[in-house]
Amino acid sequence: MKLINGLVSFTLSIMKRGLRFDTYIKIFGMEILLLKISLGFDE
Repeated sequence: MKLINGLVSFTLSIMKRGLRFDTYIKIFGMEILLLKISLGFDE
């Protein structure tokens, strides 16, 4: 759960900075990839 909370706060901080939307989508895609990898290691 800590990881998910970290990703959410990271995403919110990016949105506050006002990055372009396509940049935000790319970063979000990387977050999903990292989340999948870390969940795989947890199991």
